[in-house]
This record gives sequence, C-alpha cells and structure tokens, in this order.
Amino acid sequence: MDATITVLKFSVKPYTIQELSKMYNMCSRTFRRNIAGIQLQLGKRRGHF
Repeated sequence: MDATITVLKFSVKPYTIQELSKMYNMCSRTFRRNIAGIQLQLGKRRGHF
C-alpha cells in the first residue's frame, strides 16, 4: 500500500474567502457555509478580509 502525502505551503496572512476556498478545493459558497458553524471562534471580519 503506497501512501502519498501532499504538503501545502502557505504564509500566514489575511486570506479572502475565495483564496481559502481555492486552497481547500471547494466552491466559495460551500466554504462559507462550512465555516458558518465556527463563526464565533473566528471573530468578526475587519475590512475586505
């Protein structure tokens, strides 16, 4: 059994919903729905990001 590991390299910065959804290979609408449940933990959005 061969296991492959994919490593994503990214820097810590404010990402938009579209950028984050591309990182996770999701539609931006689906990604927004997925993070809606943890909105309190993420905090309020400030500005465009």
